[in-house]
Amino acid sequence: MTRNYKALAVLKLLKSSIDIFINSFFVLYFLSISNSNIVALGIYYLIMYSILFFTIFLLRNRCKSKKRINLLRIGILLNLLFFILLFFMQNNIVTYSWFIAIVYGLEEGFYYSVYNNFESSGVENHKRANFIGVYTAIKSILKIIIPVIFGSVISWGGFDKCFVIILFLAGFQLIVSVIFKDKFYKESDIFEFSDFLKLVKANSLVRRLYRVSFFQGMIYSGAFQSITMIYIVRTFMSGFSLGIFTSIFAIVTGVVGMYFAKLITPNYYKPNLKASCIMTLLALGLIIIQCNVITVIVFNLVQSFSKTIVELISENYKISISNLNEIKEKYKAEYFIGMEFSMWGGRLTGYMLFILLALSTSQIWSGGILIIFGIFIILFTNNLIRLQRLISKKHLL
Repeated sequence: MTRNYKALAVLKLLKSSIDIFINSFFVLYFLSISNSNIVALGIYYLIMYSILFFTIFLLRNRCKSKKRINLLRIGILLNLLFFILLFFMQNNIVTYSWFIAIVYGLEEGFYYSVYNNFESSGVENHKRANFIGVYTAIKSILKIIIPVIFGSVISWGGFDKCFVIILFLAGFQLIVSVIFKDKFYKESDIFEFSDFLKLVKANSLVRRLYRVSFFQGMIYSGAFQSITMIYIVRTFMSGFSLGIFTSIFAIVTGVVGMYFAKLITPNYYKPNLKASCIMTLLALGLIIIQCNVITVIVFNLVQSFSKTIVELISENYKISISNLNEIKEKYKAEYFIGMEFSMWGGRLTGYMLFILLALSTSQIWSGGILIIFGIFIILFTNNLIRLQRLISKKHLL
């Protein structure tokens, strides 16, 4: 392993450690001080993901510059600012959720405007499945340890006591970003989106990937994932209980990550995708019919497997396609912005359904919206299988 390769892995793991906190305990805190105001949470996510996309779009030329690593460092500092705001606002978080959403959207936008480029160039395609699989396994270990730590701190010391931990993680991220050397840039000041659109129209692989990204923005990187988290939070309202069960779900993620890195080959992607889809739909059906502690636990265990296997396969494809000859030399920034645009479209659609679900007073109506998400899961899986078929024909992996 080169130093840059290790630095990329550490950056990814540190970012994941902070995201684990945001994706679980922030939701717990938000709902607890807002009297379970899910509509406000949905609006928060709509604002945040919109700012994320427009930040990446506005930085489109900067992410082609020689000093683009500074964009990632600004993202890390904005992440720290996000937690400073949480620390000082505390019970006013809901009132100023629109401002917090803007800051977090800027943080994610600055960070990911360049990170995907770094990973695309820094990890060779034939090593990517192993890189992502091992990363997922290590991340799952962090997801076992971190929720218990944060859950214990929140339960016995309060939400604000987590700030010291986040400060340490953000500082370590900055140090690693200095160690990382961006050796793979090809400096350019021109963002050639119109020419790239012509390439997209002629390239069925990229078009299919963008459809996958749209559905992923709705499901596993958007509203459906938030719905899953809300079911967990409502079932385990104490920070310590949430930490324990999040850790249990992480064990499943770790097993799947090692399975992907060491055992599964592209030939077995299709049956694994089909199995994850069927299992998710069955578990979703249990939630619709009878929502209780047992069905929520079953649902989340299944989700841990399905989300992990789907994201491992799709992330492997997304980064590998960016290294096609017709993309990597000239259109890599345009490619990733097109992917973010597709995900943004999916997230907007998903969170509008999320808000409708929050406003619904009828179990039939809320069940109907969950069925709609189930249909999108089928469409997502179908498009990912078709993408796998196209990649196999081109012998890309």
